[in-house]
Amino acid sequence: MNSTQGDVFGWYTIPNPPFICSLHTREEFGKYVNQQVLPLAQLNGFVESAYDKVQVMMALNNYTCMGGWAQFNGKYIWSITTLSPPLSTAAIAGLGQVKLHELGHNFGLEHANSLYCTQNGVQVPISSSCNSYEYGDVFSGMGNNSRHFSNLHMEQLGGLASNRIHTIGSGISDQVHQST
Repeated sequence: MNSTQGDVFGWYTIPNPPFICSLHTREEFGKYVNQQVLPLAQLNGFVESAYDKVQVMMALNNYTCMGGWAQFNGKYIWSITTLSPPLSTAAIAGLGQVKLHELGHNFGLEHANSLYCTQNGVQVPISSSCNSYEYGDVFSGMGNNSRHFSNLHMEQLGGLASNRIHTIGSGISDQVHQST
């Protein structure tokens, strides 16, 4: 997974569905969007079977529910922006975190959480008193970072060679090197 390529098929206007912010209707919303958009894209040469992944980007005014969602281990990603079309290249690039995050779900990755632990009221690396924060890992695109997946997720995707992985335990010292 060193590179990707894709095609863009138009900008289409469809009616806003009434159920857009209901979390229990994400699949219903995705189905609605696909039923509206895919036939229009097919008129411009889109052939669904020619693509492993399909991203539908939408511009919705006054929308604050989420930036997007994806089918877990699936084909479709639905990304949402409140910017009005046509979107500049810079605006699309600014949506990178959502695209990376949702593509991670397509590839089967879970959210990257963080732990905040305390002992006697003082923050410590690990203790029996910890709170988990969903999306809290600031070093992962599956958490709260727009640049890349964490090494754990890269390993899960097969993008980190096994000879680059070194497991250490307590009482063992080691040097940490930048991953490439």
